[in-house]
Amino acid sequence: MTKLKLATWTLLALILAGSCSVGVNSTRAAVVPKGQQGCAAGTVVGGPNLLRNGNFSDTVNLQFESDLPNLGTGDDGMGIHPADFLGGGFSIQTGPKVYTEGTTVGRPFPGDPERDVPASQTYFYSNPNMDKNGQPLYGPGAPGYAMLWRQQVTGLAENTTYNFFAYFDNLLIPSIIWASDPKIELRVDGVVAGSTIRVSKDPDQWVPIQYSFATGPGQTSATLEIYDLANDIFGDDFGMTQINLKQCVSGLASSKYAYPVIYNSDGSFTVKYLFTVRNLGADLLGLRNVQIVDDLALAFAQAASFSDVRLESTTLSLNPGFNGNSDKNMLTGTDSLGPGATGTVLLSLKVMPGSGEAGRGPFPNSGRVSAQAGSLEVTDLTNPDILPDPNGNGNPKEPEEDAPTEVDFTFKLNLPMVRR
Repeated sequence: MTKLKLATWTLLALILAGSCSVGVNSTRAAVVPKGQQGCAAGTVVGGPNLLRNGNFSDTVNLQFESDLPNLGTGDDGMGIHPADFLGGGFSIQTGPKVYTEGTTVGRPFPGDPERDVPASQTYFYSNPNMDKNGQPLYGPGAPGYAMLWRQQVTGLAENTTYNFFAYFDNLLIPSIIWASDPKIELRVDGVVAGSTIRVSKDPDQWVPIQYSFATGPGQTSATLEIYDLANDIFGDDFGMTQINLKQCVSGLASSKYAYPVIYNSDGSFTVKYLFTVRNLGADLLGLRNVQIVDDLALAFAQAASFSDVRLESTTLSLNPGFNGNSDKNMLTGTDSLGPGATGTVLLSLKVMPGSGEAGRGPFPNSGRVSAQAGSLEVTDLTNPDILPDPNGNGNPKEPEEDAPTEVDFTFKLNLPMVRR
């Protein structure tokens, strides 16, 4: 081969090698862990769950991988109890369960309104011992861990923050102090969330474990995994359900403050509410299409009537057709709130009390606030405080901040004492 030809082939080889190296280096960047506390302060999970069958309700098409043997589903029998002497494994449970003479108790998941997660009757019962090939998971030469669940998710947005979270319940009763607790680890594309989280027997309840992360440039898919690193055959019975992947979006906080009612000469009462909505997030895109919905007909169903409904605002666009009955939208739905921005609406009306004790209240009522964060809707129920986020922690979804606002028309006349 001539030197020219050799140089040509060498150059071609270098070009091909360079092309290959570019291909390798141009793969998506690794995910960036954001923390084990879930979405950052000022943001909340929004939109649908991007994972499939996260609550295991489809017991036929489970749609995940696991190192553990699947012992099946059913209502009773050894086929769904992953007992140690059978080699452990996992099964899908439905409803309350009691095993091993009352030392192992399973129960449905009650739901988590704070993260917009509904209740679930079905859950994954895990008791790692041997893998699906019959090899020990614990002991000399064994890995000392179990990969419980793996699923690849597609349709992600690049450079976007997501929260990967699931709920766990130690199924052994608190008095079984000798048994090991599960040690849960979440991974995204092989990146570990952080230190393992121990699911203790006491307090005996479902607990969330979370991992927020940001996708890299060009990344539209990820592989999510849940591991148990308990490394002990004794104990380690637990339930897992409602595995979620949701986007972190700007938090929408709201409040509905009731001023003291005013008694009118015609026997009615003037009621005034101050609604406050705030964008708690730092997303420069802000929140769009802000809307407040208030059902006055439902709130004052036991009153004789309500009338003279009026709205006032200098910061939000009011809906002139709002009446709290046939039209419950207080706003036109065209307003936007930038990061940290606040809007207020004053609602006033007259209410005529109804008959009997119920006709005078108390009348509980919550407003529902919504907005668009990108392509996702975020919502919040008003709290009765004058501040949208009373404790200032950047989380508007806490249960204590979703209580209804109450007014009542019960009062006592303070008559002077007459001495005789």
